[in-house]
Amino acid sequence: MANNTTLTGKKVLWVEDDQFLGELISKKLISSGCATTYASSGEKALEELAKNTPDVVLLDIMLPGGIDGFAILEKMRANPAQKDVPVILFSNLNSKEDVQKGMKLGASRFLIKATLVPDEIVTEIESVLNEKSKS
Repeated sequence: MANNTTLTGKKVLWVEDDQFLGELISKKLISSGCATTYASSGEKALEELAKNTPDVVLLDIMLPGGIDGFAILEKMRANPAQKDVPVILFSNLNSKEDVQKGMKLGASRFLIKATLVPDEIVTEIESVLNEKSKS
């Protein structure tokens, strides 16, 4: 069972090019007490990361423009201020190679969009933040 208090006041950067899905997840996160920032492209995500370091990033892999989720994750892991920020990759790409690449780059989780509902995403965020607080 989700414990919403663990998300209260947490900053979540949500990077997703599907506007409907983005709004759906943002509403769920806000109702869980999160402060959310939404970016619809890799470029916008990097702009947001330059302004603010979130507590966790939900990151789609396939994004419009020249910067995909893997590139964003690589840039975050190379930045001392962001190298420890948990990143949950969120995609419909589910090949073994994509999952392995994401984990090798330092993702905390790799979730498949088609198999999740918003409550499960909130639960995964809580789980990742709990793991980070224990380390």
